[in-house]
Amino acid sequence: MSTYDPQGTTFDAQGNRMLEPQESDSVVRSRVARLRALGLLGLQRDEQFSDFAAKITEAFHAPVAVVNIFDDKNQNFVGAHMQAGGDTSSLTTMPKNAGWCPHTLARKKAFPLGNVMAYPRFAGNVLVDEMGAKSYLGAPLIDDTGTALGTVCVVDIVERDWNLSDVETIKTFARNVVQGIYHRQGGIVLP
Repeated sequence: MSTYDPQGTTFDAQGNRMLEPQESDSVVRSRVARLRALGLLGLQRDEQFSDFAAKITEAFHAPVAVVNIFDDKNQNFVGAHMQAGGDTSSLTTMPKNAGWCPHTLARKKAFPLGNVMAYPRFAGNVLVDEMGAKSYLGAPLIDDTGTALGTVCVVDIVERDWNLSDVETIKTFARNVVQGIYHRQGGIVLP
């Protein structure tokens, strides 16, 4: 078992620093049960979530945005959009410990990284290596039970000076995605 420190450092049971957040089995089981109850477990690419991702790329003038659901093994990109008609068909899943979204999920709050290369723990990343990502901004998808279901994020190939307005905007997108999940279920309206 490990504990997550809100400043972003994770330690294992022996107190050793870990580079990726580790979740307890009970947190993962609770999330998977919640995803199942909401009809999201096993969901593939979805037009509604891809539309959200398109709005995110447009709002931030960034090349890539993703709506991401975490199951027990993977991050599942249920919505993805690339500007300029880029092909998102290969953006389907990633191991749940890859990228920056696991940190956003574990923190349960927005996570801006204006220059991922300025942080050694984040510079060695598949997204840096494969697409040349330089900046990231994500927010967790938190439902009415307090369960972090996944994330919304935007990734850019240039450094970004994310400001408070940007953070508030990504948080609003996250709330809108969660509201969209409930709307699909014919359910509640979130504040």
